[in-house]
This record gives sequence, C-alpha cells and structure tokens, in this order.
Amino acid sequence: MKSRVIFLFFLFILSSRLMAQHTLPVTILPSAPIGSPGVMSLNGTWKFLMLPSLQSTIPDGWIENEFNDLNWNEIRVPGNWEPQGFKEPEYGHDLTACIGLYRTRFSIPSDWKKQHVILRFDGVHMGYECWINGQFAGSYGSASTPCNFDVTPFLQTGTNTLCVKVTTRSFAWKFDTMDNWTYCGINRDVTLFTLPNQYIEDITFVSENCVNNEADIRIRVQTQENMNKALLRLSIQDENGRNISDFEQTIPGNGICEIKKHLTNIHLWTAETPVLYILEAYLCNTKGDILHHISHRVGIREIKAVGREITLNGKPILLRGVCASEVHPYLGSAYTREEWQKQLLQMKKAHINFIRTAHYPMHPIFYDLCDEMGFYVCDEIPLASRGGEYLTDNKYNTEIEERTITTISRDKNHPSVIIWSLGNENRTIAGSVATLVKKIDPTRLRGFPQIRDNMMTIIENPHPDINVLMGHYLNEKQLDIVAQKAKIPFLQTEYAHSLGLGFEDFERNWERILHTPGFVGGAIWCWMDGAAITNNAPKYSLLKGIMLDSLHYLDSYGYIKAQGALERNKEANDGIIYAEGTPQEDYWLVRKLYSPIQIMEDTLQFPLQLTIQNSYDFRTLKGYSLHWSLQNLSRQVDSGSISLEAAPKAKEILKIPSVLPKTVQYNDIMLYVSVIDEKGSSVYERTLPVKLGKKEYKKVMLSATPDKQMAVTVTDKGELVIKDKKDGNVLMQSPLYLRVGREFSQVLETKTSSNMFCWEPYILKPKIKSCKTHRIVKGHKTQLSCQWNRVDSIGQYINGEVTICVYDNGVTAIDYTLTASPKARGKLTECGLTLMMSPQINAFHWLGQGIYSSVPGKTRHNERGIWNLHKDDYRFSGNRSGVDIAFLSSSDGTGLIIWGESGNIGMDKKDGNIMLSQNVHVAGYGSKSSTPSCLLPLQDLQNKRGQILLLPRSKDTLHNSVVECFYKDGILPPSVPVRPFLKGYSW
Repeated sequence: MKSRVIFLFFLFILSSRLMAQHTLPVTILPSAPIGSPGVMSLNGTWKFLMLPSLQSTIPDGWIENEFNDLNWNEIRVPGNWEPQGFKEPEYGHDLTACIGLYRTRFSIPSDWKKQHVILRFDGVHMGYECWINGQFAGSYGSASTPCNFDVTPFLQTGTNTLCVKVTTRSFAWKFDTMDNWTYCGINRDVTLFTLPNQYIEDITFVSENCVNNEADIRIRVQTQENMNKALLRLSIQDENGRNISDFEQTIPGNGICEIKKHLTNIHLWTAETPVLYILEAYLCNTKGDILHHISHRVGIREIKAVGREITLNGKPILLRGVCASEVHPYLGSAYTREEWQKQLLQMKKAHINFIRTAHYPMHPIFYDLCDEMGFYVCDEIPLASRGGEYLTDNKYNTEIEERTITTISRDKNHPSVIIWSLGNENRTIAGSVATLVKKIDPTRLRGFPQIRDNMMTIIENPHPDINVLMGHYLNEKQLDIVAQKAKIPFLQTEYAHSLGLGFEDFERNWERILHTPGFVGGAIWCWMDGAAITNNAPKYSLLKGIMLDSLHYLDSYGYIKAQGALERNKEANDGIIYAEGTPQEDYWLVRKLYSPIQIMEDTLQFPLQLTIQNSYDFRTLKGYSLHWSLQNLSRQVDSGSISLEAAPKAKEILKIPSVLPKTVQYNDIMLYVSVIDEKGSSVYERTLPVKLGKKEYKKVMLSATPDKQMAVTVTDKGELVIKDKKDGNVLMQSPLYLRVGREFSQVLETKTSSNMFCWEPYILKPKIKSCKTHRIVKGHKTQLSCQWNRVDSIGQYINGEVTICVYDNGVTAIDYTLTASPKARGKLTECGLTLMMSPQINAFHWLGQGIYSSVPGKTRHNERGIWNLHKDDYRFSGNRSGVDIAFLSSSDGTGLIIWGESGNIGMDKKDGNIMLSQNVHVAGYGSKSSTPSCLLPLQDLQNKRGQILLLPRSKDTLHNSVVECFYKDGILPPSVPVRPFLKGYSW
C-alpha cells in the first residue's frame, strides 16, 4: 500500500506540471501498431528552416495554416540536421545555440472526432515547442524521453498543420550532451493516436519469488477515478496464444486495480532463455463492451542484489557487457529498428549479454529487441556529467525529477532492464535521485557510475538507496581495495577503454572480474566508434578517424579545437567496431573471452582429451555439438563431432577418438575445434597444437635444394637484392632498415603528450659505416657496421653489427646485434631489422598465431593456423607472434620463404610496399588508461641479437617448398583484400 501511494504521489507531481500544457503521462500508449485504426505515423518528409542562432528572425506567421513554406527545405523525420546537411556536426557541449523550424500537414479520419487525439514525440534533441493550427500545444525539454500532448482542442476538419520549433538550448540542455557527437533535431518517431474518454493510463507488471518455473506476479493498473463500476479484464498468454491466466476486477473509485497471482508451469525470462508472455488489458463497461485495450510483452523474472552478488531468479549472473550509444555517421541519433537489430545481432555473436545505455534512454524499439533477443540492460537516466552543475541548483529539481520519472515510467515493464543508472560520472552524488528511484521502483538495482577517485570515497559507505557499486577505470590497487572492503556488488560500468585499437587492458581486466568475488561484470567502453561523416579530408590526422574513400571521412573528433573550446583533446573512436559497422580486431578478442563456452587446454598430447567449461548461468549445452578436425598442416587426418551436455557453470571431459598418424610431416599436428549451436552456427573456435617434438622448420630451410632461377646479392651500399634471373623481376632491393616503433597511434599521442618517448619516424634508414664481403664454404658472407640515427636528436642512435650469409642453395641468413648509444633516450614499442619488398610482392602467408596482430596483453583473439592476407587488407599491418614459418608471394607465383628467430614477424606498408620486420622486441598497445606494457628503454638495448632466414623461390619451387604444405589442394589461393574503407587508424 505504501509503495502505491508513493508512486501516485510522484505521478501526481509529474502530471500537475504537464497538465498545464495539455500533456498526458508517457505511459499512455497507442492500443495498436502504426497503420491500425486509431494510430497514424507522422514520420516522413517535413518542411524545414534552419536558423543559425537564437537571435535569428523567425518568419512572421510561420505557425499558421496559410503560411507559405514552399521555399523551405525538406527534411526527413525522424532524422538529424547534421547528416542531412543543415548543420555542421559538433561535439559534446561545444554546441551552437540555434533553432530549427518544422512544418507538416495531416488529415485525421472522421471517426476520430469523438475521441481524444494524442500527439506523441518519442525523442527530440534538444528542446521543442509545438503548435497545431496556430495554437500552442505544449513544450518539452528532455531529448531522449517521450512526451504526449492532448491536441484534441486544436484539430479541425480537413487539413491540419503541425509546427515544431526545436532549439539546442533547452532548460537543462547540458544533461543531453556527452563525450560524443551531439546530433540535433526530431530524431525519433512522431505519432498521432486516439484515446477514448475512458482509458487505461498505466500498467505496472512485477514478478517476484521467481524460482523453479513458478512466480508471484503483481499487476497494477491505473485508470481514471469514478469509472462507474467499469470492469478490468486481464489475460496472460504465451507467444503461441496459449492462455496462462485470466483476471477480472471491478475498478474501484480511485481508478486503481492491483492484482496478485501465483503462476506455475511457466518459463522464467533470462538473457539465455528470453521467453516472453503477452499481457492483455481490457477496460470494459458493465455490458462487457471494450472501451480501451492495451497489450504489453512481459517477461517473468526477479532481479536482486544478494550480498555481493547480482541474482536473477535466485541464481548469480555474470554481466558480459558493453556501453552503447545512438551515434551513427549516416543516421545520426535517429536509429531505426533495422539498425538496432543488426547491431544487437553483432553483439549476440560476440557473447555480449549486458548493455549499458550511455548516457540516456535509447529508442523504445531497443528495449523491445533486448527483451526478445535476450540482453540485460542498465538503463541510464539522462543526467549526464556535462550537466552536473544542475544537480546542486534547486531550480533544476523539477527537471531532474521529471527526467527520472519519465525514464522509469517508459521502461519499467521491460524484463531486460535490470538496473537504473543514475546519471554518469557526476561528481555530485545525487542521493535524492537514488531515493526517488527506489520509491518509484524498488524491484531493480540502482547505482551511480563514478570515475575512480569518486568511486573510492563511497566503497564502504555508499548511499543507502543504491545497491550496486559502479566504478570506472580503477587501477589494480584500487580494485584490490574494492575487493576487500565493498559490501555490495561491484559492477565496472566502464572498463577496458578501447581507444583506437589500443585495447591492452581487456584481457587482464576480464580475468580480474572472473576471479574476484563480488565483481559481477563490466561494460567495455565502448561498442561502436562515434563518427560524423564529412566530405573533406581530416582536420587533424588519421589517428582518430577513417577515410572511407578519397572524398569521405568518418570523423571521430580527431582535431584540437581553438583555445577556449569546451571540448578539447576528446575522441569518439573508442569502439570495438568501426563507425560504419565493420568489427575491429578488438571485437574478436571480446568474442573469444566473453564466450560462456571455453576449452581449458592450450596444448594437447595423445590420447586427446578436452575440458569444456560451460559458464552459462542458466542453460545446459544440450543441443550444442563439438566438431573437430585433426590436421597435419593442410592435410586432414581425422575428424568427427561429439554432442555436448554440460550443466550450467559445470565442466565436462571429452575424449577425442583419434590416434596418432604413422607419419606426421614436420612434427606438426593440430586439433581444430568448433562449437556449433542448435541453429548450426559456430559460436566458439580453438586450434590446439599437439605435442610431438621439435618442429624443424629452420633445418628444412637450411637444407633446401637450390633454385638456380633466383639470385641474391649484397651491394657495396649495404642493400640486399633478390631477383628472378629468368625475367629480371626484382623481389627486393632494400637497405637494412631498422624498426624502432610502430605507426603513431592515438594511444601513443595520449601517452607522449608530455614525454615523447617513442622515436619518429619509426622506420630508420641506415648509415653504412663499413661493408666487407668474402667467400665462405657454400656461399658468401657480408659483414656490415650500421648506424641508425634518431632524426630529431643529435647523438642518439643505434649501432648494429650485421652479418649476411648468402649460401649457394639460395638461403640468406641475416644475423644482427643492436646496441643503443650512451645518449639514446626513449622507449621502443617494437624493434627489429626491416626489409622493404618490391611492389609485386603483395601477400603474406604464415603458420602461426593469426589472423590479427598479436602483442603482449592482446593475444587471445588469435589461434595457431595457416593464414594469409593481401597487403591492402585492413587487417594486414601489425606483429604476428608464434610464427614458425612464413612466405611472401607475388601475383605471378614467385615468393620468399621466411623464418624468424623470435617468432615475431612485423608487417607494415610504406608507399605501397610491404615492410617485413624480424622483431626482437614487441611491446603492448596500451590503452587510454595505461602506457603500452613491455616498452624497451633505449638504455637496455645492449647487444640485442636477432636472426632471420630468407629463401627466394620461383613459382615451381615455391609450390614444392611450402604451398603444397600450407594449402590442401596445393594451389596458392588468390589474395583478395578485405577493404571496407580506404584508410583506418592504427593502434
């Protein structure tokens, strides 16, 4: 009874403010889909006039029916100004104060005249006022929450005119800006629908005591007072139409019905089993005639914080999450069902089960899809930190309450919504908001997302009305403190910031979550890059955006604005998929680590046995199968499949019924494994080497038969030349370059802003101090003394002693030793001898970890296998680790076989030519929060040794040497680059 009175009180506060301007609660919804009788969409092409400032002259009479708008532009609604060319994109709260005027015409059916007609805006950035036929209908100022206007008094027979004035300066506009592009305009659906004189105003569905396919449900229905003994009929059906339960109650004088029921033999909702039911509500007169009908899809589930765990239906759950926003280069913030469906499917394939809406409520269709597809949602009330000043100013109290109540009122019946997030990173802890949220909806979790310093002040004594701690980017020491002192669940609502491709923290952070009691999951920042499409070159650099083609650039705010700008040194290229939808390598790392199905072994031995870990919280692996193939390089020697059965949070042991073949080429055999779900899709893959003894790829190269068609020489300038004597084609004519880093990235820009520790350029041409060649047994030896100078500093250099042995069988062995000069300063991200190929060399093939780059802290997205990439593929550049043998090939079938001592082979391009590095040192990529790990200080570069073997091969001998081993049909595959854009940013 108490909670009902409290809810009515807050609903009264909201209604009192809104009724003054013909506004109805947002819980009043159309009773049928758009296009049905009584429901009309106003989406489409409207007339539009952009005014560049708040002081611009507004045309006289523009709200009147007879106003001539023929010379106005046309605009798509829903849609934003920026993608449609009416305004330059702006970032965060560096937002021009301007106005957009909209006009559209519509006619209503004649049978609407005896009913109320409601105009609903689902979202407008930022604030707006609207007029019907010249009469003021109302105004609203929260960009991401809906508003209903009763426009019945303003309608007329025939054509009606709706006029809307949108401004970027609503009362609390900063709440609706954040660290991303700010898109403006009517960006969500506009709908007209009818409402009878007696109607259902609100429905609240709550399920409790959900366990073993049973639950108690409470349904609260709000109608008007004094309904003259009208009847309320409710039914719950499954989605096949099977009736689960019926209810009927006479509506009391206060208009509130509250029904309780115990249900049995039901299916409980989880993200793994997203079973939905249909709740039908009928308001009937005493004769049984239906006055009003509302339908909701509901899920029966119960979310709780129990001790330091989050439980769903009585069982602890783990949240594998991302932060997501509605920012798209083509759509702006005007997301469609199709776009959300596509993105949620991508998330599902990456085993993401949790989404934090950053930093506002999403389009309503997002929640319908999350309910249906199975996602847990942290729904963020739009009180973002750029408006944090409002939280301590009493004049904004009503605005804060309205945003809070409206968000909860709109989304409270979605089973996917398990947490209310009370703003984002506000330094002021708005305890009154927590109290308000708990009073309105005590059935869900509540928390304040906090940056690390603020978070550390509330660990032991959080506000009494929050029941989950939410922290951002805590370091290891801070995480230790949380682990020791927190008394309620700890959820990292932002972690593992994916800045550019610098995602080094994720592997470590996720392992910490998995193995720390009380750590219930996290949301990676973030899901997708935020970008605005421009028709010009980048304003700053390619560090923070991508060139789609020669004319179009996806700008992730990659430039520093003038002094005095509010948003400086910001970025939005921090997703795990690019802004146009292509998954980054980070996406595949998330997919591998977030998978609830894991194989615990990294290597195998005969007899073959696998341990399968099922980390699903609710579902068994029945219906899944494990498909395996035992391969000796490209030759399959055995295969099969095994049904899986592991219970939730349990392991099962599988014995692979295969024996060791009699002959195994190069002692190299691997078990390829793929887990297939009920729909036939592969959801998890591993490649596991089988221990048989040392792999002798180096010996194979050294004992190769001569290829008399190929010639290798070292010039007196220290250049290595490899060419085909038959046709004169040069495969390589390269100085002995030295790699001392990698392509400059946004992480490096961030981490070197105060200390430029890395050397630029990162590939250095040598100064040859001496070069001597003499004959040796079975070949020639050239000894070179090289010096690679730091370009921007005198006295900083690296000395190298290089020996090149060209043997008579064509094998070229390059041994080198590197030592930094006493004055050399800085730290190296990568280091190794580097050779430049000729343009016709266009593909890299390797046996090792792939297909993506591999560095310390970012490895587990790769598997050992045989891989190949064209030099124009967007995944080409980067270090590959664990490389046992590799080769470069040209379009005519000639190539170069490669063996590197450390197994680290770096690939890069310079002026279209492949740059091959044998890396003796490789550092991590770092992240926004951390400098790259394993950096090599120049002072420690002393007598660092490396070796690389090269074996040039003509078409026939390349085939006989490696192609037939690498590829099962013995044919060199065509190298076709995957190239979704012209140029992307680096790590």
